[in-house]
Amino acid sequence: MNKYKKLAFNSGLFTVANFGSRLMNFLFMPFYTYWLTTSQLGTADTMVLTVNLFAPLVTLSLQDAVLRYVMTKNADVQKILSCALICPIFTSLLSGICSYFIFQQLPVFRDYWFLFFLLLILQSFNTIFLQFSRGIGRLKVFALNGVINTAAQIVSNFLFLGALHLDISGYLLALIVAYLVANLHLVIHLRIWRYLSIRKICKPMLKQLLVFSIPLIPTAIMWWAMNSSNNYIIIWLLGTGAAGIYTIATKIPHVINMLFTIFQQAWQISAIEDHEEGSDHSFQSSIYNTLIQLLILGTSVFLLLEKPVVQLLFEQSYHSAWKYIPFLFLSAVFSSLSSFLGTNYVVTQKTTGAFKTSAVCAVVNTVAALALTPLIGLYGTATASLLAFFVLWIYRAYDTNKLIRLELQVKRTVLSLLLLAVQVAVLLLIDHWIMYVLQVVVSVVLFFVHRSLLVDAVLQIRKFLKAKKYT
Repeated sequence: MNKYKKLAFNSGLFTVANFGSRLMNFLFMPFYTYWLTTSQLGTADTMVLTVNLFAPLVTLSLQDAVLRYVMTKNADVQKILSCALICPIFTSLLSGICSYFIFQQLPVFRDYWFLFFLLLILQSFNTIFLQFSRGIGRLKVFALNGVINTAAQIVSNFLFLGALHLDISGYLLALIVAYLVANLHLVIHLRIWRYLSIRKICKPMLKQLLVFSIPLIPTAIMWWAMNSSNNYIIIWLLGTGAAGIYTIATKIPHVINMLFTIFQQAWQISAIEDHEEGSDHSFQSSIYNTLIQLLILGTSVFLLLEKPVVQLLFEQSYHSAWKYIPFLFLSAVFSSLSSFLGTNYVVTQKTTGAFKTSAVCAVVNTVAALALTPLIGLYGTATASLLAFFVLWIYRAYDTNKLIRLELQVKRTVLSLLLLAVQVAVLLLIDHWIMYVLQVVVSVVLFFVHRSLLVDAVLQIRKFLKAKKYT
């Protein structure tokens, strides 16, 4: 199986693993807006974002080290996993104590500490087990786990929110049950106990894993800051109701992040394998340029549809969210491109570069959000996110070029981004049916600019159908 076919096959498996849960989060938003007020939804979502903040402190980002080192030649898998799990056992207890005292100072969160702690532990260990399953090639188990997690969350949502009306507690309980069931599935099907041995725990291996993973801890926190700290700023400056509106505004652009995250899981495996083979990086260049084109064309289509979609799916009190979505769409594009380039830090084991670039961009996001949100409200918060991820993309394009040199299509990318900017301006400034006509015109121009991608896609489909005909 060549590199492109293997990447496509793995992407299909990870689609099964992730698409259900991520699609559910999107499709469930109308139910959440029906079951929860804007304030309750803002609080619940911020609780989940806080879990994501603490998770790297519990895992020490060792899940990334597990994936990278398990995939090296002649790896001692039992030693790697045994060493990787010893640290989170202690850090989970420390994080629980710290979060308890922090929550006592926050009236909004005070009543939900225990649920927060359970969700934090279950999600953290789930992350490590999932990365381990990817590293040892148990991709079908990985994929099935996503389906199980989704099914458990759907049932739990209807039980705790729809039937029992537990509001914020129900929102968190649904996630806890889903991760509990998912973890049990992984432990049983991977037979995790077979890979654990106290005798295998050794200082050299633990040190090697931590040297790789520790720079990724602040990186993960910085990434969280760029994605999530805006919710805290909004609550502080505008209130929990505005945070609920912003939460809805982020959900539709998350479709792009969702699709890219699925692809990224497959791409990490391909990139590591390609690097281990000592390739000339033409494979990475081809995938990166194709990714840019797909993200740009996908964003153009989403911008055309987003206003009626928001009005169709969500309660009227959330309809104003459509105004902030264009900025967040572009933010999602730059976030995805930055993540792709960030894989090169993991591949080359130069993880300090990931921290350095993320730190700069987290500062940009925080400063811009604090400066713009009081002036122009949620427009300022969304603009800060867009600016931060744009800076991150440009910075990583420059920085990773020292590690892996990619052949970039700069002129076409700049032209495409300018056309997207025109489409956003049309959407926000023209309140008339002609707005849709002008957007279609811009989209057609964009598809013409990227016609080579469409031609290649048609040729590949024809080639596939012809092959099937003679088999």
